[in-house]
Amino acid sequence: AVRLDICNPFPNMSIKGNKLSQARSIIRLPFEDVPYVDQFLREVATRLLGRGPSIESRLRVHLDPMMPAQARAWVGAAAFLTQRIQSTPQQFSGRQPDMSPEAAEAIKGAISEVSSMASAMLSDMTARGLDVTRKPVAAPPPPVDPTATSIGRPGGEAAAMCTLAMRQLTQGKDSAFQKWIGSKASQALLDGWNKMLIDSLDSPEAIKACCARHFGSYRLPEDMAGWLLGVCVIAESLPLAFVLSDAQTAGFPLIYINKKFTDVTGYTKEDSYGRNCRFLQGPATNPEHGKMLLDTLRNGQDSQIMMVNYRKSGEVFENLLTMAYLRDSHERRRYCVGLQLDLSGLAGDDGPWGQASLSTDQGRALIEETRVKYTKLIKLLPQTLPVPTPQPHVANVDAPAVQDGAWICPQLQNLANALGVPMPRTEATNWVAVLYSLLDATPHAATVCDMSVPGIPLDYINAGFTNLTGWTPDAAVGKNCRFLQDERTEALALAELINAIRTYTPLRVRITNVKKHGTPFVNDLSTHPIFDSNGTCRFMVGILADYESESMSPTLDTLRRSLPNQPINETFFPRTPPRFGPIPPIEQWQQFQKQNTKLIRLLWATEPDGALRQLLTMHPMMAQQAVSSFLDFLQKNERGEDVALLGKLLEQQRAGAWSPLAGRTAM
Repeated sequence: AVRLDICNPFPNMSIKGNKLSQARSIIRLPFEDVPYVDQFLREVATRLLGRGPSIESRLRVHLDPMMPAQARAWVGAAAFLTQRIQSTPQQFSGRQPDMSPEAAEAIKGAISEVSSMASAMLSDMTARGLDVTRKPVAAPPPPVDPTATSIGRPGGEAAAMCTLAMRQLTQGKDSAFQKWIGSKASQALLDGWNKMLIDSLDSPEAIKACCARHFGSYRLPEDMAGWLLGVCVIAESLPLAFVLSDAQTAGFPLIYINKKFTDVTGYTKEDSYGRNCRFLQGPATNPEHGKMLLDTLRNGQDSQIMMVNYRKSGEVFENLLTMAYLRDSHERRRYCVGLQLDLSGLAGDDGPWGQASLSTDQGRALIEETRVKYTKLIKLLPQTLPVPTPQPHVANVDAPAVQDGAWICPQLQNLANALGVPMPRTEATNWVAVLYSLLDATPHAATVCDMSVPGIPLDYINAGFTNLTGWTPDAAVGKNCRFLQDERTEALALAELINAIRTYTPLRVRITNVKKHGTPFVNDLSTHPIFDSNGTCRFMVGILADYESESMSPTLDTLRRSLPNQPINETFFPRTPPRFGPIPPIEQWQQFQKQNTKLIRLLWATEPDGALRQLLTMHPMMAQQAVSSFLDFLQKNERGEDVALLGKLLEQQRAGAWSPLAGRTAM
């Protein structure tokens, strides 16, 4: 709990919601127990911070004497965490242990204290005659053997008949819905949707509102906004989980998920945006699978892997994940597109997948067929998107800042004094060049990243960095500093570093890095954001040191204290051009409309049963247009039986006797 920064033990004071979400995600309790975990974590944190109750009072631990589920949840969470915590953590060469034995025992003690009180409360409830056992979930009765003529029967039988009708409409190459997908009618529907959506974006305010609805607070780049809007708005109709992450931002945060992702995982857009998809992983996830995925992405390759993931409820599922990069015309990796297929939910699905047990030869063949199909389909994404060439930085000369060939800046002068060197007499035309000249004078390793450049590559390293890591400027400048990481790099320290970069906050952290030839070292790292007078973070300075040999150096501490920490006059920096050249979004949407439409139709065809269900539950206007298109197609092709089946489906849906997505997790 403390390692997750849950350090506020008082219920009437707020705790960051994302931290509690992280804590909940590692405690795999039944869904009904999840609401009680937050208070359990607060109680554990209370004791770890030395602010626990002086006496063992059940009232002080906020246990409700009439709520068995709460006490039962606390006992379950305590048992799980106690088992997970290692009192003798595994040691790695050159790496600090994640937790000392003393810390592990302290945490176990706090958990045990809270668990004992919850157990005592359960005993007290039992003595008072309360039922403290978990109620088993009753298995549903076996369905009546359905017939097409009895589709109108009410209740559970009506739902079963609707399932049969769905199969008849969607299964087989000659099925009505698959014929519709391959016809001009589905093409016309998507073209109509695109026109309707484009016509609705008739002002900057309308475009902004559409972006907020689908992308939250993420600001779409002006050179790719049209493609992103065009594909993501229509992706809400897909029968499989479709996600986008920003490859230009540290940590690959999610910027878009479609409705199916929420159906499969339970995580909403608000839960997911800004987070790396690692939140789907848990104790049962094979670390090697995560490493394989990360390695292929770092190497710029497409990736496909099956791995164990977790839903928001804590339920485990097997995920077939297919990912590919979207590059621009300058070969920059801009976005990562992901398709996700839930394999665990397929065996019990009432669609065609459910007819083949995944443990049988037929089921395995079906998985392999789908895997190959997804690999081919994701390649239909545009290989490159043409974008304008970014303008180069333009020097910004501010005459009052220079006097007699030397720059006048109190913060730079303070740094020069700390280093014991004079202010450089330079013809440099911007403040940054002077900073680099001063950092050249220190023996300690220093780096600078330009925060306006996609991917946050190194813009500068000094000789101290080369001496420490073995990397020269020719080999390091222009790269993201991920080349200093390997499997020995601590995940928690790395997460802290990524968060500091994203939020432009200073940080001091110890992290295991590797030198050019693979030798590990404990890096005593500090980051120092440089802001301009407009409040924009322009650069991030990093000071690195070998913890074993340099951490106690007085000159190192002096350097860190003396780096600029106040906003710098904006005119001292190079003029920053727009991050990417703008392209009219509607024009770009229309440019890729045909290609995106083809991709959507082919993705519908991978799982037509799920696609029809998804279309029936879209926005009412779009769902009505899809139904009208399908119905017109059936009538024109004189498929009277299919018209009747579709009519019965719609009738049962309107009556509330059948929900298209009820029980569906597949894809």
